[in-house]
Amino acid sequence: MDKFFEDVEDVKEDMRSVEMLYRKLQEANEESKTAKAMKEIRARMDKDVELVLKHVKVVKGKLEVLERSNVANRSLPGCGPGSPADRTRTSVVSGLGKKLKDMMAIA
Repeated sequence: MDKFFEDVEDVKEDMRSVEMLYRKLQEANEESKTAKAMKEIRARMDKDVELVLKHVKVVKGKLEVLERSNVANRSLPGCGPGSPADRTRTSVVSGLGKKLKDMMAIA
């Protein structure tokens, strides 16, 4: 389970970076409403949107890897479907997936 939780922390870190980039986008959007240098701000926002999409794609891929590892883990003794380890792993991964989905719905 140590490797699993390391992977989970890695995903959480990626999600934190997505949140920070999203906040930057929100700030730039507010700034663009009053700034005279619209083209510069818009270019910066486009770059940030591109970064957010890249990060989200990476996070999504890591979540898929975690889901596949959950399926593989079920074949281990004592970790079958419905076991505490399986429920924990499934709950953590689905929680991260929901958080990512909610984060992207805000955008």
